[in-house]
Amino acid sequence: MLDGGIQLLEVNYIPNEQPYLIHRKKINDLKRYGTIVCFEALVPTAKEMNNSIYNFKLQLIHDPQIANTFDVDIVMEINFVFNLLGHSNMGSKYLNDILSKLEISSRRKTDEENQNIKYYANHIGPGMPIVVLIKASEDYNYTININGGDNIYYMSIFPSWAINRVEITGLENKVLFDDNSEKCKSLTSNLAKFKLDNKTQKVEQRLNKTSEVLIRGNIPNPFNKNISVNFLHAALEWNDTCNTILQLNISNNLICVDSYTNGRWIKWENKQTDICSKHHELMDGKRIELILTFPTSLKLLYILETKEDVIEGEVELDIPVTLTQYIQVRI
Repeated sequence: MLDGGIQLLEVNYIPNEQPYLIHRKKINDLKRYGTIVCFEALVPTAKEMNNSIYNFKLQLIHDPQIANTFDVDIVMEINFVFNLLGHSNMGSKYLNDILSKLEISSRRKTDEENQNIKYYANHIGPGMPIVVLIKASEDYNYTININGGDNIYYMSIFPSWAINRVEITGLENKVLFDDNSEKCKSLTSNLAKFKLDNKTQKVEQRLNKTSEVLIRGNIPNPFNKNISVNFLHAALEWNDTCNTILQLNISNNLICVDSYTNGRWIKWENKQTDICSKHHELMDGKRIELILTFPTSLKLLYILETKEDVIEGEVELDIPVTLTQYIQVRI
């Protein structure tokens, strides 16, 4: 409870300096391929840029959102750099200046410096309108197009489905994203739209004690690998940089459950002995049904049914199941 001892702290004020502004777009539907983002804006004039070297940045971000920290992965950063020093106009001398450039890079949250840095010419001048379209393919390749010019190709260290937020800093003018821009709508209207495969399902409503997840299928023949059921957050599949709320692995005679975050399997690292439970051997090619329910956000009940057997189990979870955004079955 406050006791009335509130006072205004001193704030450094610089006259005529624009406030720090972030243009942010949340990406609710993760994508393996297709249009990642398109935006339209107006680059500041040379007078508005103030400094001889000016820049603004576009960042495609993977935010795990499990904890309230600023630790995020930068799937791609495009730094638009403008060198105004000694240029009275935006002619060929400006456009060919090596200090006016695009710097594209990636960075894991554990990295001290940006990785995979590539440089390209910046053919955008002060005061010009700009439209940027970024597309992705499933092999971590990205295609960047600026104002309809030649495509720039960049291979990131992250898959495109890791991107769940876009931020632009350094632009004080209005920024229009995707369908809010008529130019972006025109550019993307005929492009292929991403669709989830039949082994991946988006969780439209938060899982709770009334939720039931039902998975039906046939045991592979021969059955010499695991069936993995992944409950994912900010991811479409298991990946060592992302978060797996829970992974349920079904083998021929075992069911194992664990959670993965910050580069570690939690139960495995804690040397818990109840990670796996044994069951009768499953028969190749037979029909199975898996029923998952959640009495609390940190408890899983599972029932695995075959024609010959019913296998039941209860597992304490380490990450709340309410954080699940996608469910993927992998064989």
